[in-house]
Amino acid sequence: MYTVNVAGYQVPQGVQEYYITYEFVQDDVHMAFPIGGESLIPGNEIYVRWDAHGSATPFDLHYSTDNGSSWSAIATGVAGSSALTNGSCPQQPGSTSCA
Repeated sequence: MYTVNVAGYQVPQGVQEYYITYEFVQDDVHMAFPIGGESLIPGNEIYVRWDAHGSATPFDLHYSTDNGSSWSAIATGVAGSSALTNGSCPQQPGSTSCA
């Protein structure tokens, strides 16, 4: 529960209408690219993008080539205020794709 007190100074014409707006911003990270299902060429540089609204806390980026059974680091200690990092698309054994 919140209480908001509004006081006006130097108001030229009596009571005036006003509005209060708010927004709840979660401290979390949402991937923008890749999000899954992309066909990427092994060895090519890719740019990983995310939205980290309201987050200044560093986090780690990992990828999985086996549906989440194991994970490999792309970058660690990434600043929550950044929104982009680059890396190399990993080669999957027996494949010409890193999708």
